[in-house]
Amino acid sequence: MKLLFYLGHPAHFHLLKNTIAYFKNDGNEVVVLIKKKDILEELCQQDKLDYINILPEGKGRSHFSTIYGLLKRDYRIFNLIRKNKPKLLIGSEPSLAHVGKLLNIPSLILCEDDAEFIPGFALLAYPFVSHIVSPQITSAWKWEYKKIGYNSYHELAYLHPNHFNPDIGLINNHIITDKPFFILRFSKLEAYHDKGTFGITDELALQIINLLKDYGSVYINSEREIPEKLEQYRLKLPSKYMHHALKYCKLLICDSQTMAAEAAMLGTPSIRFNGHVDKNIAYLEELEKKYKLTFGVKVDNSTSLIYKIQEIISPESNDKKWQTRRAELLKDKIDLSAFLIWFIQEYPGSVTILENDPNYQYRFK
Repeated sequence: MKLLFYLGHPAHFHLLKNTIAYFKNDGNEVVVLIKKKDILEELCQQDKLDYINILPEGKGRSHFSTIYGLLKRDYRIFNLIRKNKPKLLIGSEPSLAHVGKLLNIPSLILCEDDAEFIPGFALLAYPFVSHIVSPQITSAWKWEYKKIGYNSYHELAYLHPNHFNPDIGLINNHIITDKPFFILRFSKLEAYHDKGTFGITDELALQIINLLKDYGSVYINSEREIPEKLEQYRLKLPSKYMHHALKYCKLLICDSQTMAAEAAMLGTPSIRFNGHVDKNIAYLEELEKKYKLTFGVKVDNSTSLIYKIQEIISPESNDKKWQTRRAELLKDKIDLSAFLIWFIQEYPGSVTILENDPNYQYRFK
């Protein structure tokens, strides 16, 4: 097969890296496209993944820049696809749906967010895409008929025990691991669906650090610039080892949706503090309400954030209960990479199989 994958975000690299590796190793012709986005290119280079950067100049933050960037991606992807003629287009990018529709090539959009939470993305991509591949609990809005639902999370494509083996030795040179440590994660919150929201301020970060430093070491992982008074806490760890650090830390406090979910997959408690907490995001709601591995605190209630931190780090909160909750999650969920490999390999026959037997997915545990 000739397959084209598009990675538009560091999270998409992790989501698809095992699937891409499988098809490349199996002798298929694989084309990987990326755009400039945070540490995405760095991750590809660290993994020695061949790729084409179709938007190396990046895009601006204005509404006009977003639309103009999409049009440029459409044009460049159209030319690449017309030249390479892949059998299937896979990724989390509206351009794949547009070009696939124009060239009569099936496209799969992988998305973990509810369509109502990302209405702009849904309106741009879902009318044109062949199928939406997403968790069963995630809403596809009026395009539910295109949805291929699976019982898992994006993060289990790379953090499932079948694929991820934590190694404390990989972080020892950057983190003091012979005593408890905590990670604070600051996101830029610059995505279009983040407009008007905010997360952990510098002042609140200092308050959290002053609380935690009596219990262990504190490290900051930040996408945004931080002041000099916080720089001493910056975690100088290669990005490819971040999940190993997440596994061994005692608590993650963040304003990132994805990293909160990643911690949950590893059995590490996390607290999410951003403007999206009061919105119904199905996969995070399930992780919080059903599995109790992550907790959302609204940004207008920093006092509750401090209380929740104190509750989690108290002596009564032992590590074993988090691992028990993680084991319950893993018992329920499937290995997403194994499922995706099968689904792509057998497509479009795999669609019919799942329509006739939705439980077929549980072969991929």
